[in-house]
Amino acid sequence: MHVAQIRPDGSIHIMTVKGLTAMQASVDGMIEMTAGNGWDAYVNENGLMMELPFNATASELLGHGVVGNAVFFGGCDDEGEEIDISDEQLDRLLVGQARTAVLTYFNNRDDRGNK
Repeated sequence: MHVAQIRPDGSIHIMTVKGLTAMQASVDGMIEMTAGNGWDAYVNENGLMMELPFNATASELLGHGVVGNAVFFGGCDDEGEEIDISDEQLDRLLVGQARTAVLTYFNNRDDRGNK
């Protein structure tokens, strides 16, 4: 399945995950599905107990707090099977990431345009 892994540092990694073991590896442990704001993702079920770092990007997208890696996918089909993340969803993620990077760059400059 094609997914987008969002790491706590805000980076987005497009990857193919095949099977439960690979999905668990992508979140560093047991998976738990979460959803919000039209997004579906898997996160580490024990992320809070493991004290994984806060994932601000995934939390903003989902509308609730997330720790550790979050793996976004395209939802489920009529039979309840997960589906690939769509090109439209990927575009939304990547445009959002680019917007954040530009805002961060300009917010870190002083009034003279220096870093």
